[in-house]
Amino acid sequence: MGRLNVIQSELKQLDGGLFQKLAEAYVCRKLGLRFITTLGSQPGTNKPTKGIPDAHSLTDSEAILIPFTTAQCDSYKKLKRDIEECISVRIPEGRSRRIVCCHLVWRLTPEQEGKLKELHPQVELLGPSIIAMDLAHKYYDLAADYLHIHVGVDALVTPAGWVEREERRGYATPQSGLIRNREKELVEFRDAFARSQIIVIHGPSGSGKTRLALELVNQYAHDKQVGSYVLSKMHGVGVAEDVNAFLSEGEAVLLVDDAQQCDGLDAVLETVVKNTRLRVVLTVREYAFKHLMKNVRSSVRYEEFFLKPLEDEDVEALLRDDYEITNPFFLEKIRKIARGNLRLAIMASLCAKRDGYSGIESAYEIMDLFYRGLVNGLKKDDLTLLSYLSVHSPCDLKENDPVYGNLLLSGMSHSVMVQRARVLHDRNILDLLEGPDGTIAIKFEQLNLRDYCIYKAIFEEHLIDLDVFIARFIFEERAKVVVVLNVLISVFGDEQTLSHITSECEKVWRESVTRPDAERCEIMDVLHPLIPDDAYRYACNEIDEMSVSVIPISEQGNYGREATGVVPVSLAILCGLKNLDRYPDAIPVLLDGVEKGCFRLGDYKSAVEGPLAINMHSAGGELRYEFKLLDEMLRRAIENPDSRNLQFFGLKLCEQYLALSHVSTEADEGGTIRFFSIEMPKTEAVLDLRDRAIAFLCTLLGVSDYRADAAKVLFPHVGICKKGSVDEDVRFFLESGIKSFLRAMPDDYVPVSREERELVYRCSLACEALSAEGREKVRSILPPAYFDREELMKSFRPDEDEILSVTKDWGTRRFEAVLRVNQGMWQRQELDQYDAGSLIDRVFMSLLAEDRPPIDVEKTFGFFCDLHDADQKISLGPVIVERIAQRIGWRLMLDQMQAHGLSALAAIGIAAAPSEFLTENDHDILIAMAESGQIMMHIDDVIGIEAKSVGFARTYCAAVKDPLLSRPGYASFFFQSLFGSDDLLAFLDTCFGSDLEDLMEIYGSNILDDHFDYFGVLFRYLDERGADPIGCLIKQLEGADSSCNRCKLIRRMGHASGLCDSKERVLEAIQRLISCSEFPEYDVYDLLSYNEYLENDFDVSGFIFDVLERGLNVGDVPKYYSIVLSDIPFKDRAEPYVSLLSKDPEGKFLSILPFGSSSYVGSGEEGFASAYREEIEIIESISKSLPRDSRFSSHRGRLHEIVQAKKREIERERWRKFHESI
Repeated sequence: MGRLNVIQSELKQLDGGLFQKLAEAYVCRKLGLRFITTLGSQPGTNKPTKGIPDAHSLTDSEAILIPFTTAQCDSYKKLKRDIEECISVRIPEGRSRRIVCCHLVWRLTPEQEGKLKELHPQVELLGPSIIAMDLAHKYYDLAADYLHIHVGVDALVTPAGWVEREERRGYATPQSGLIRNREKELVEFRDAFARSQIIVIHGPSGSGKTRLALELVNQYAHDKQVGSYVLSKMHGVGVAEDVNAFLSEGEAVLLVDDAQQCDGLDAVLETVVKNTRLRVVLTVREYAFKHLMKNVRSSVRYEEFFLKPLEDEDVEALLRDDYEITNPFFLEKIRKIARGNLRLAIMASLCAKRDGYSGIESAYEIMDLFYRGLVNGLKKDDLTLLSYLSVHSPCDLKENDPVYGNLLLSGMSHSVMVQRARVLHDRNILDLLEGPDGTIAIKFEQLNLRDYCIYKAIFEEHLIDLDVFIARFIFEERAKVVVVLNVLISVFGDEQTLSHITSECEKVWRESVTRPDAERCEIMDVLHPLIPDDAYRYACNEIDEMSVSVIPISEQGNYGREATGVVPVSLAILCGLKNLDRYPDAIPVLLDGVEKGCFRLGDYKSAVEGPLAINMHSAGGELRYEFKLLDEMLRRAIENPDSRNLQFFGLKLCEQYLALSHVSTEADEGGTIRFFSIEMPKTEAVLDLRDRAIAFLCTLLGVSDYRADAAKVLFPHVGICKKGSVDEDVRFFLESGIKSFLRAMPDDYVPVSREERELVYRCSLACEALSAEGREKVRSILPPAYFDREELMKSFRPDEDEILSVTKDWGTRRFEAVLRVNQGMWQRQELDQYDAGSLIDRVFMSLLAEDRPPIDVEKTFGFFCDLHDADQKISLGPVIVERIAQRIGWRLMLDQMQAHGLSALAAIGIAAAPSEFLTENDHDILIAMAESGQIMMHIDDVIGIEAKSVGFARTYCAAVKDPLLSRPGYASFFFQSLFGSDDLLAFLDTCFGSDLEDLMEIYGSNILDDHFDYFGVLFRYLDERGADPIGCLIKQLEGADSSCNRCKLIRRMGHASGLCDSKERVLEAIQRLISCSEFPEYDVYDLLSYNEYLENDFDVSGFIFDVLERGLNVGDVPKYYSIVLSDIPFKDRAEPYVSLLSKDPEGKFLSILPFGSSSYVGSGEEGFASAYREEIEIIESISKSLPRDSRFSSHRGRLHEIVQAKKREIERERWRKFHESI
């Protein structure tokens, strides 16, 4: 029976005197009264006496009159009389009357209750239902004292009571504040309660599970108007009894926090099964989640949710708003302590509010409070084991494992390791897995607890000497040693801790003197930030002893494609020594190493984008180090203008310094990379830095091999892309950049490269937009025609009006000057064919406009032809060509083109000209150009000329055969327009006639070009005309010189799926393929799997199963489809497998059909185990679906063997996943 029912039953049996005693205590507690005067009971007894009212209490503003009624006969009249008597009682002046009637009348109708309340506006009725509910859920002690009801061991408390108790604990995190940044999760959880009885919230320690679960319980109880509880007692007798006694009936909601520690969890799960109206929320820490779920899964319907820790930004906002922590240094320190643990962050904030920064300088006391209950009772061996696992986890307790070896060296035996590991596993501190061979593997994944344990072992318990610890692990687990040192410094780093760490690192370095140079280098790589004096001496010696590289840095590879990585030790040391007062020669030594080229290109890139880059600290500082570095580079560049290494290094460094925004990376104490976006502030220091960088880049203009590169770097900082207003954010830096550029630009500077001319032009646009001084100086560097050309080309696709607005005042000479500049850029290969031709198009578009002043177009066209004499590539658009011809005459235009050897232009002109203006010579010219491979037309253009001159197409295609056979890409270009043509067959018949030998030869020669005949147009044409394109591919296959080309040819056979009777034609291709194949399974796979040449509607799996069944019927089952089948989802193969196997009592298919997949999709938790389990289910369902007669017993036996093999694979997968790096 539920608690509420028990209490209601006892209330019904109370006599008047005992009820009056209970009611006095209840009302006092319910109304929060400090004292109460009783008139209706005799002190020291349970006997009632006459009193009007039975009790009362006077407050500052009220006279509270309290009658008690137990009468069951004429109960309404008795209640009414008691209230009327209270109304007639005189009360002190100045106080309002309040009547609280406490009664045990069980059958009071709504009408009667309404009439009673109408007697006086301040009447309150506290009936038996309300009293029973309060005794059951709030006032357990009253139920025990007056009703003698056993209420268990107080294992169940209300959420409010639990919160009140929790918040009395020292530095406990508040559980009663507002929920922040968890609204989405809360909605998901509430929706889940509509589907499931149990919700499991798991996640790392301190992620906010408890607070969120508490809010969920409160909201559910409020919405449903049901009782809510928290299981407050985790261990000891009576927990299960309380759960069973008070939750086995009725609707309620229960929170079990840290469920992994609860002895009564089994009782909770059993009660959930019995009471379908009970809802339960379990919170569990991530390390214990798997173990807990073994019990939950066998219970009732549940849903589990992983709660990710809040983002650092959300945690900081919470600390600022709720705990008034606004100092950025405090916030950063708390972030390092908590490392994603919200509860630790709040505890640290409370310490910071109480003690200031000293309260969080070392996190040990905070963590000790947090973890004390978990680690109480641990032995020294436990702490030693956990400390070593903090560096290397997981660990196999067997030979050749580095942690196992070091634990043996520390004096711990194998048996002790196993024993302590099992104890720690039972306490949910370690994960433990026993392998098939009996080997025990352990791992320690709790991030903050790892930090705490290693500090405690080194600094508190003195179980481990830090120098010995470093020396043992630095070569095998150097990255993890770095993590440990970072944690000790950033999380626990008070002055005493830092001093101890530094002295221990110095000791390790001193004692390494007898080690080989390579090992000393590795030690220095790890320890150099902690021993800067020793590191400086080491780097200086290294640079001094290195030889000069004969290959300049810039010629060692492509800088942009170089991957950034770990910076070499000496280079990292020199880049990191930014204390100029203590290490004044660090920068000169660094630049000595640059000039000598001591390191690789990628190393310098890593330095420029790593330790030398602008970061959050330097961006807001005085930039002293960056000034000194640029000044020293500038001095050396002026003294030695031939130092290519210094120039290139400075170029890349200045590019970094000039950027207006940066992405800065920082590895936190756990090794995780954090990204920060930095906007450069508008300060004098930043302007000074940019001035120095521009000055250095200007030394590269005009004298170095990097002038074009320097211009590209300068362009966005001293120029703009097009005319118009400049954003205010950019203006500040742009104005300063232009002044710096004009001041530092070399005297008599003459731009040589396209990039330099672009720089000067864009700078002139910026000067004009900003009305800056120096515009005329900038414009004088380039010829006026260059500015005209850029103005004419500023739009991508201008209309005629836009072009005329630019050229309206131009005369013939101005047009010719622009054409001359364009031709020079084209000749120097600064323009591609499209850009060069586009300018010419725009010039003639302007000249040919109807409403512009007349200019001699014929003369200008002649000038253009003279300028580009013998240029076989320059061309114009067909529309412009036609308009020029209409102005000066087709024949004159064609003759000029041909006379100046403008092949590409002549081809366009002949193709566009009406037939009456063409001569045989024109066609001969096109054919001659085709034979020589100068110009190639599309096949549809050829057909267009055929319409004007019958027979041209056949002659042209015969002439173009050799280029189509020998020139890469020509055939793809020529046949490109066939796709989508409505008259494909007629086109090809016209061009190649009935003799298909030429076309087959062209097809065979170009089939390895991925773009040639991509849609299979020629393949289908050749097949329909009786040729054999499949045979052509087979013949090429026999002579294929590489596996890549072989694969390309096989995939081309996929075009057979586009022929009539596609399945038979594909089968024909496969049969011909395997006849010449050494590895038919793989060749068939290349043809049928992921082949872009197969038609989209071709059903590969249906085709294969048809072929297999056909083979079974004729007694020849093909064996080369298994790899293709394994690529088809297994669940889609199950039904066809049953069908095939049911027709195969001899079991021929058992050795052919694959019962797995070629690739698996895994999960982060289980790897591929879940995929294997799914396959096992499918195989077992196939086995059950086979006919039950004895002919298929061998089938089931073989399928059972496959299932067992997959189960062994699951065990291996568990072992592998357990050993994945944490």
